[in-house]
Amino acid sequence: MGRFEGKVVLVTGGNRNTGLDLVEKFMREGATVYMCGSSEESTASGIAALKARADEFGLAALVETHTEEEIRRAVALGADLIGVNCRDLRTFKTDPAITAELIGGIPPSCVRIAESGIRTHDDIVSLLAAGADGFLVGTTIMRAERPGAALSMLTGKGRRK
Repeated sequence: MGRFEGKVVLVTGGNRNTGLDLVEKFMREGATVYMCGSSEESTASGIAALKARADEFGLAALVETHTEEEIRRAVALGADLIGVNCRDLRTFKTDPAITAELIGGIPPSCVRIAESGIRTHDDIVSLLAAGADGFLVGTTIMRAERPGAALSMLTGKGRRK
């Protein structure tokens, strides 16, 4: 059984080599893969299909965005859980200021998730002030020698008063 057996994955940019490589890797690990091209129409149909499938199982589908245009498309497709990822996928550099700038463009009726580049409690506070409802944090916790302490630091629980 593969690591992604029984999981559903949406890969965008499927007509580019990176997208095709990801599709192949996920399939080898047992995932059901929805692949979209890079055109607006194919991405929209893929997101709509994934959202419908998630709804069938009572799951939420997080739609990740990087730009104002992607946010507009996600809202138009009826996404109600929208993330803003500040990671530049060409350089892998992150800038939480990008998330703070873009997240206000997501309607308050949606759950707004700040993704990537979150390193400190002050980042969390700033992103909350910008309108974030939740956070997707990976690198800061995964690279920490003591992940629990890193999480406490992010949430402010480990701060001295």
